[in-house]
Amino acid sequence: MVVACIGLVLQSLAWQPVPLLSAESRKAGIIGGEGGQWPRGIAVAGDGTTVFLAIDVAGIYRSLDGGITWQLSTVGLKSRGCAALAVDPRNPDRVVAVGANSSPVAQNGLYLSTDRGASWRQTLPASLSGLDEQRDQVVFDPETYSADLKGSRNVYWSRIAKDHASWGEPEQRPALYRSVDGGANWSEIADSKRWAGSILRMRPGRKGHLLAGNSEGLHLSTNDGSSFTTVATKNITGLDVSGQAPEQIWISTAGSIERSPDGGKTWVSLSVVGLARPGYTIRNVRVSPVDARRLLVWTQEDKGWSWQRWASHDGGATWTEARKDAKHAFLPDNSRQGLFAWHPKDRDVAFSVGGNWPTRSTDGGRTWRWSGQGVNAVYVGGRFNFSLSDPKVMFFGSQDYNGAATIDGGGTWTYTNISGNGWGGFCYGGYAVTRDFLVVGHASGWGAPRVLRVSTNGGRDWRDTGIQLGGFESSLGWPGDPKVAFAHNHRSLDGGATWSRMVGCDGVLTVSRGLAYGVRGEAVGSSVVVSADRGATWKVVATSEKRISDLAIDAVSNRVYVAAEEHAYVFGEGKWSELKIPADHSGGTWVKSVAVDPADPRVVYVGSCANIYSTDVAVLRSVDSGKTWANLTVNKPLADGQRDGGREAATLRVNPATRELWVATSCYGIWKISGPGTRPN
Repeated sequence: MVVACIGLVLQSLAWQPVPLLSAESRKAGIIGGEGGQWPRGIAVAGDGTTVFLAIDVAGIYRSLDGGITWQLSTVGLKSRGCAALAVDPRNPDRVVAVGANSSPVAQNGLYLSTDRGASWRQTLPASLSGLDEQRDQVVFDPETYSADLKGSRNVYWSRIAKDHASWGEPEQRPALYRSVDGGANWSEIADSKRWAGSILRMRPGRKGHLLAGNSEGLHLSTNDGSSFTTVATKNITGLDVSGQAPEQIWISTAGSIERSPDGGKTWVSLSVVGLARPGYTIRNVRVSPVDARRLLVWTQEDKGWSWQRWASHDGGATWTEARKDAKHAFLPDNSRQGLFAWHPKDRDVAFSVGGNWPTRSTDGGRTWRWSGQGVNAVYVGGRFNFSLSDPKVMFFGSQDYNGAATIDGGGTWTYTNISGNGWGGFCYGGYAVTRDFLVVGHASGWGAPRVLRVSTNGGRDWRDTGIQLGGFESSLGWPGDPKVAFAHNHRSLDGGATWSRMVGCDGVLTVSRGLAYGVRGEAVGSSVVVSADRGATWKVVATSEKRISDLAIDAVSNRVYVAAEEHAYVFGEGKWSELKIPADHSGGTWVKSVAVDPADPRVVYVGSCANIYSTDVAVLRSVDSGKTWANLTVNKPLADGQRDGGREAATLRVNPATRELWVATSCYGIWKISGPGTRPN
């Protein structure tokens, strides 16, 4: 079969986020944004309106309105996540980010944006993980302004001192790096291993005066980082300066907060009443750049999750424990590090995080309010499907946060606590047979066995059946019979009261024209199977030597599309053929899902996620049954009003009523895009 790949870069204005949003929040005018992945850094530009948020495994978000609303900012970002970032104080268009992820790959490292996050390009590949980083490790020197660059020339990066990864072996190369062209090129400073793992700050008004704070102490360089003098021998947990008091330096240690009035020659201890307690560490002192009397810190319980934020408005003489207002936060409000960024012009405004979502303060850090509109990054566990009883009804399980259900096509959602835990739960293959009858596989951890739980009242209560599920993490129903349900490799004929393991099918993935289609594992490869009798018996449609992970049906042309072992295939006229889809920026294909538009089966979609990095061919669409392909992934700089979306596509499903393609991503939330020839809803 000869296949041409055309339209590899199709700019689309049509990506729409599907944020998890309660009915109460929608009534209040909130547009929604659930968060869902762990923030690692926050930075604000000198204009005060541009703010960036780094997420551990879900890229970067930017705000262009002072942290009130957010949008995904990952065009050109090959890394899955971000560990830290810094904005040039002399030019808000110039931003340096540290690409990171749970796995060390060459797509991680340093990235530069020269268009305020509309796009990124990698400037220093680094096979690091940086998964647990939450320090300000990049800093611009504003005293090195270049008219040619329209920004600061000198930028510094303190690479992680001892990297570890969830998977793989990171390259251990601790050092201090310097760029003299605004972050476009980097060089490792000789004999700088000691300054790795540092918090970095520039002394205000002093060209080349770089401060580095780490576990060995506070160190000062007056020659652009080429050499340092130690000015405090302490384990530094926080470091800051303020343009309002350029001679002064602030540091925090495990049990103290100190201020130097003379550039590190002498030190004065500030009050830590209420902060310094046995079993707690004081961290991340931050000082307002326009009012040096305003300070922020957070305290971390060393063996627990009691983490508090504190604010002082009198230079550290007294402290007030901050209040967190989580109203409109859809997901649980879990403890997170006190990442802070002060507004550069307004002493009352500061930015931070709450749970896995950004917060904003307008009273100098005494109150932090949810401000996460646009940050949608929930992870859907296993496959999702629209309810066969009503396409406006959907329920999914989340790998980290239990699950959510909608009965109005995603306009509003209800959080459902499947696990019973206040912090969340691990749930997979959730499905709404009806708006009341829900099924899902619940686990005690990511790799633990999935045990069937059932709700018959829309998710308000859950019954643990004790049945250990296997096979595919996908669940479905039977058209016209609300008592029939398929949950992974089990089925029920009585509304979930009793269950039996299916014979001849390991999971149902789609239903077309009254037939259920699933997959059965073989000794080698897989078989596509079909049932016409509610799953009582299964007939083999086709057998493949590949392990199939998803399938979709073109019932008009009798074609079966599958995702198998990171590639896409089609079965028709008695044989398998591989779909010739475009490779990504690294030359690979990472196909995880396929979908067919039931209203026009010539429209076929392929979804890909690399997981270890971010692929730039996440969603492909064909309108000619797979002969040619258009790339729906945005790969050119974002235009005004355009959304980046659909990254790292894990499951694709077409809404049979609207023809919209819905995309559940690997850590990037839920997105949708209109079908060809249709208008956005």
